[in-house]
Amino acid sequence: MAGKFPATYVVFDILEKDGEPLIATPLLERKKILAERLKEGSYVVLSRFVDAEGEAYYEAAVGKGIEGIM
Repeated sequence: MAGKFPATYVVFDILEKDGEPLIATPLLERKKILAERLKEGSYVVLSRFVDAEGEAYYEAAVGKGIEGIM
């Protein structure tokens, strides 16, 4: 099944960079670092960040049958 339906790795956060923890770094700054460092491809993608209207986004996802959002 993996050949027919390959998994896609959706990356949404970065917790360490060059051996240094980023846990205390604000989320928006970590998102910027991640976007600069991640090389997207066919099966590796950067999760798109929704900064506003989170509840409406969630309701739309559920309405489409998606399990939820992170």
